[in-house]
Amino acid sequence: KCATLPWHTLTAAIESKQQTVAMHARCVMILHHIVRSPKPHRLSILDDGRVLANYTTANSGLRHNWITAIVPVDDDWFVGTYGAGILRLTRHGDWETFADATGQFDVNNNAMVAATDRVYAGTQGRGLHVYERASGRWSGVTTGLPSLNVTAVAAHDGYLYVGTDNGLVRISEESLRNP
Repeated sequence: KCATLPWHTLTAAIESKQQTVAMHARCVMILHHIVRSPKPHRLSILDDGRVLANYTTANSGLRHNWITAIVPVDDDWFVGTYGAGILRLTRHGDWETFADATGQFDVNNNAMVAATDRVYAGTQGRGLHVYERASGRWSGVTTGLPSLNVTAVAAHDGYLYVGTDNGLVRISEESLRNP
């Protein structure tokens, strides 16, 4: 399924070849119309069908070509990977790391959502990562989760819905505020 989200006039298409399954799994986020990158293991930014940029580990600060999740955050993109944590692609095309969320861990497929004040990312074995936009910091949440393998995340009306391989939990976003 493809989701349509407003974000300037850019269209992003991501393809990830996943080694854990026999078939290729594709992670695609569409912003205005459907475009699929013809080559796996890269992130392409397009404007009205024209390629503006292609990013790989060979030509950019992208730390791992296996992209699992991506969400627009203000004028930037937050990119989840399988093996390199979470990175930021700025509106200027620069890749930035997060001291507290970039490293050797996996963000699950499409398990990332941007809410008003935060970004949430579901990880494989590390629970939920929460980015506070005001402080620019990530923190981890494991308490109250049925499993540390967070496979889905959705935000609606002040609540976060967190899917794990052991069930679903609803968490008040207010309860996740850092003291």
